[in-house]
Amino acid sequence: MTQLDQTQLAQIVSAVIQALQVQGAASTKPAPQAAGDSLEAKDRRLVNTFSRRGFKPIILMDRNDPYKDYNIRPYKGWIKLGRVVRKGERSVFGLFHIDQTDVIPAKPAPAPKGKLFGKAKPHVVA
Repeated sequence: MTQLDQTQLAQIVSAVIQALQVQGAASTKPAPQAAGDSLEAKDRRLVNTFSRRGFKPIILMDRNDPYKDYNIRPYKGWIKLGRVVRKGERSVFGLFHIDQTDVIPAKPAPAPKGKLFGKAKPHVVA
């Protein structure tokens, strides 16, 4: 077995420290995005899932122009538009197609409170 002198030991220690610093710097960089995590891949997965369940046409929200019409929304998005998701419908990643919703019926006008006419007078036949 060979014994190391002080200079050789110092060189080994500095090389290990330098290698650890390089690894530490590499780990602070953000990891590259996986191919399946891109927005396009998520959109394709949504469209494929809704298509398999029989919903057509499928119009997702345009990220460049969110004011364009689309028919896939979350539950609360449909409530804001005056629609409600039918009981028992299943979502796809928390989203529902317009075919899974119904229009919220308008509430009937409340009956007027109080008297409409004065007190009824007895009818006397002579």
